[in-house]
This record gives sequence, structure tokens and C-alpha cells, in this order.
Amino acid sequence: MVETSVIIPAYNVSAYLEKCVSSVLEQTRGDFEVIVVNDGSTDSTPQICEQLRGKDRRVRVIHKPNGGVSSARNIGIQAATGEYVFFLDGDDWIPEYCLSDLHTLRERTHADIVMGNFCHFDDSKNTFIFYTSNETYYEKTFTPQELFAESYSMYANFRNCFIQPTGKLYPREYFRHVLYPVGVVPDDDYTTWKLYLLADKIAFVNKWIYVYRRSSDKMSLTLKSLPEEMYPLKSIEQRIAVLSMIGMDITQEIEAYRKRMAIRDETVLQSGTKNIEAYQEVQWMKQILEKYSV
Repeated sequence: MVETSVIIPAYNVSAYLEKCVSSVLEQTRGDFEVIVVNDGSTDSTPQICEQLRGKDRRVRVIHKPNGGVSSARNIGIQAATGEYVFFLDGDDWIPEYCLSDLHTLRERTHADIVMGNFCHFDDSKNTFIFYTSNETYYEKTFTPQELFAESYSMYANFRNCFIQPTGKLYPREYFRHVLYPVGVVPDDDYTTWKLYLLADKIAFVNKWIYVYRRSSDKMSLTLKSLPEEMYPLKSIEQRIAVLSMIGMDITQEIEAYRKRMAIRDETVLQSGTKNIEAYQEVQWMKQILEKYSV
């Protein structure tokens, strides 16, 4: 068993994949495996995968029909042998200290899940966008209750760090009963919070340990996504139900739910009568929340 399985879903990322994988191979803490899951790419990604595998025995490659990033992550999890799992998207990369810093923090704090901040790289401008600095560096540990209490904080980009699946070390055993939902967007909205609840302690370092690439391809996919897809009601309904059952404060979750209902309201109205059932469902929920002063 290796210490860390780095799982990289890869779909048509021929321009970026070599940099992505190389950034893992250059890590200063080296007990890891790299699992690249080629998700039915139609460009030269499959060939690049094989070239990378041929150069370094730590690189494993899985080729599968296209099924989306969720199915690629799930396949990678099934193949992983590491004690911990780290997700890295095929067009992003990590600095050489990423795994070392996360594992050192884990060992020092005895946390179950460890996560860090990230920065953006704007492809079109060839520039970095940083959310952290030496002056803003801090480390903090949370219980699940404390983490959820800060999950909507905009300070230091924390809300985005909370949601995204990347930039974190998870015990591989946490995925015995947690999978990424296939065909659902955004998949992390249905998944990451479930993993936090399995932990006793979560550690966060306000330092960039992940580089998220802003490319024209990513932006076009985001723009094509409907608002109700990006801010689904179903995922937050499940979250409210679970947190309520285990006795956690759901005040912020209900407020977030109201905001998502407003987005759904606007979207349904713009679509005319095509989504009348969805519109009526949202109106009923708003009526109930108002009646019971929730």
C-alpha cells in the first residue's frame, strides 16, 4: 500500500495533461501512485497517458468509455491502493510541496481530512490569481460541526474550498459507501460534505496548494450549465435532512436553500410553461417555509 493515490480524471486535456502529471511526479514527498483515468477522450490524451506511463512506473492508466468526471473519479477510487486519496483535474496542477504540506499538517494535527486553499491560473491572460499570502497564512482544525458553521464564509475563499473535491487528502476507506453521482452537475455539491461528516477532525491550511486553471473550455462548460444545475435544490435538501437528523444547526443551510429557490424561480419563469411542475413545487415550499416561519 502506498501513502497517497492521486486520481486524475482526464478528458480531452492533451494540451495540459503532461504538466498535470509531472507536477505530481515532482512532489517532495514521494510515496504515491498516480492514477490517470482517460474518460473516452477523442484527442491525443490516450496516447499521452501511455507515454507518461512508459516513463514512470508510478503512473497507472485506465481507459474507459466517456461517462463524465464523476464516473472517472469512481473508477479511480476503485483502482486506488493508497491509504489516502487526492483528486486532481487533468488540466490543473499542484506545487511540489502540496502532498508534503498536507501530510505534515495531518500528522501534526491528527486530522482525518486535510485541505488547503488554491489559486487560479487564467489561461487567456497567462496570469495567476492568488487568494492567500504570507500575511494571511493560518492553520485551523475543525470538528464537523465547526466546519459546517463556517462553510459559507467568503473569507480567504473558504466557501469554495469547502465544496470542491480537489486539494484535499481523504482516507480511502471513506469511499466505501460514498460515490460521485454520475450525470449530475455539480457532483461535488452532492458528495464532499458527506465525507466531512465521516471525520472527527478536519484541518485547513490557508496556503495555496492547488492551481485551478481557468481555460476557455472550462468557462464555456460553465456558461452552458443552467442555473438550476449549478445550484440544485435536491443536494441541499438532502444536506438539510441529514444535518437535521444528527442535531446540527441548519440555519445557514435554510438560508442557502431560499437563495437557490429564488434562482429556480427566476429560471422557471424565464422558461415559460415548460417547467410548470418545478415552479409549483418551489412555490409550495416557499409557502410552507413562510407559514412555519422557518
